[in-house]
Amino acid sequence: MTVMTLGFLRRPALACSAAALLASANVAAAGVRQHVASGIAFSVSAGKIDFGKNLVLSGTIPTHAAGQQVELLNQACGFTEPVTLATVRTGAGGKFHFTLQPMLKTQYTARWNERTSGGRTIGVRPQVTLAKLSGNRYLVSASVGGGQFFTGKPALLQRRAGSRWVTVASTTLKQASDDTALVAVSSGTVAASVARGSTVRAAIAQSAVGSCYLPSTSAPLVLP
Repeated sequence: MTVMTLGFLRRPALACSAAALLASANVAAAGVRQHVASGIAFSVSAGKIDFGKNLVLSGTIPTHAAGQQVELLNQACGFTEPVTLATVRTGAGGKFHFTLQPMLKTQYTARWNERTSGGRTIGVRPQVTLAKLSGNRYLVSASVGGGQFFTGKPALLQRRAGSRWVTVASTTLKQASDDTALVAVSSGTVAASVARGSTVRAAIAQSAVGSCYLPSTSAPLVLP
């Protein structure tokens, strides 16, 4: 099952005895991040993710028993308390997993038998798109979870120059979807004269998206 989380997430109670601290370990391999605390091995499939993409939470309880109930918690950026995201049961070897689509920066934890794992914080990049309109005009759009717009924030049009990206123009984003829409779209039109054959992209800086999102860019576009 895949769930798009709206950000009502929670923070783990980090109860760490001296023995648990000695047993703690962080492993990063093949893009998978793992944290071991209080005997619970807890992993997330990525530390940074594009809005709309799937994230997998997984782990193993220390007894390796099947059929055990594990509570998954999340705390979204801007919220002061963690809340329950889902409750899952362990399978063979005490393993569990859950798939979801984060909407913004969120910390996840797993709780079993009054033990809480270490938290894993996931950063979310807005989905940025760039489309060529008629003449020298381009449409830049940025999409995130419903209710969050980047109204009044700048978006950049950049041209590839060797190994660098050079800003050639900018636009001010405006709300482009309803307040109640599940996906909040902000967009703006850029006017710029760029030579044919150039590669361009749209970019939104950290200062534009705020602390709850990561900076983001669109896929490169080669001008015909």
